[in-house]
Amino acid sequence: MKELIFKVADNSGILYAKCIRSLSFKNNNVKWGDVVVVFPRKTHASKLPKKKKYWGLVVGLSKLNRRKNGSCIKGFSNRILLVQETSYKFFGSRVFGPICRELRETKQQKSKYRKIISYSRGTI
Repeated sequence: MKELIFKVADNSGILYAKCIRSLSFKNNNVKWGDVVVVFPRKTHASKLPKKKKYWGLVVGLSKLNRRKNGSCIKGFSNRILLVQETSYKFFGSRVFGPICRELRETKQQKSKYRKIISYSRGTI
């Protein structure tokens, strides 16, 4: 889980981020919909400071993941969206690519990530 490099899937200006730790205390594995603490690795015309830790919402993994209904799904790359720590507000104004269906499933997460779901093109 540590040293995992994520591609940032929004237009916040940060291109790649390195995972420091996961905020889910269940196990060391990162799953879709988890929140991780990341450190920016490469930026491009960013308004956000580079030497600061951010929270990221995992929306895609290149690892094979099983869903509750028994199906398996695998993404092309590890992707996150940068969110604010306290309010879970989205830093960017666009989402590149689809997001995972797990963000829509629970009522608690649906209220947190309502804006992210509306900005996305589709779900996987």
